[in-house]
Amino acid sequence: MQQRLILLPSQKSEVFRTIIQYGLDPNDFNWIIKISHFNANNLISGLNYKKTSCHFYFEVRGNTRLDYAVFSPGKSKIVEEVNSGEWDSQMVCVNKWISYLIRELNEPDLWEGLKMFHLPIAASEKEDSPLTESEVENISLGINELKDYILKNFQLQAEEASFVSSQFDFLKKTLRQQSKKGIYFFIFNIIFAIYNKNPTLFNEHAMTVFKIVKGIFAEALKTLPPFIT
Repeated sequence: MQQRLILLPSQKSEVFRTIIQYGLDPNDFNWIIKISHFNANNLISGLNYKKTSCHFYFEVRGNTRLDYAVFSPGKSKIVEEVNSGEWDSQMVCVNKWISYLIRELNEPDLWEGLKMFHLPIAASEKEDSPLTESEVENISLGINELKDYILKNFQLQAEEASFVSSQFDFLKKTLRQQSKKGIYFFIFNIIFAIYNKNPTLFNEHAMTVFKIVKGIFAEALKTLPPFIT
């Protein structure tokens, strides 16, 4: 006969209040009762974050029924397990899990962002040819838009803002000497330097930044350099 080693209403309420404290909506979670991974005779409580594989399982291990936490995402791996031992320590794990969950929910997929640039390449664009005057003009406009957006939204210090401006200004002045491949790398060196400075702030604006860069290449160059595909 299976034993129901599930949470008390008061314990579930404590989890509810913790979710609220982190600014998440409890409606995005749902409780389940599942068979324990460690003992098929035990039923334990689990909390899922809807429409994802993220979860927290309030497991029980051993003859003494010590609390054991199994949750995803973990600090640095998909699934983390902690021998919490008692309820207070279990709640410490719940707090950690929610913080890791928020981290992953707020993290844009930068690799997916890069896919925005993967456009079909026409036969005439197979070579990394010099820029035409029309391309130089259009790219310059795109660089201005990107520079203005970064300076307005990324809370750079005066010295940092000056450096970013000088980098974009240098790129504009040397466009006629740059290859398409060189322009691509130059822009992304600036972007990822900003990302490394403040990943959280960058994440808030990542998709807009990628769209602007896509415009620089898609509209001005019509296609991407062959090395990107």
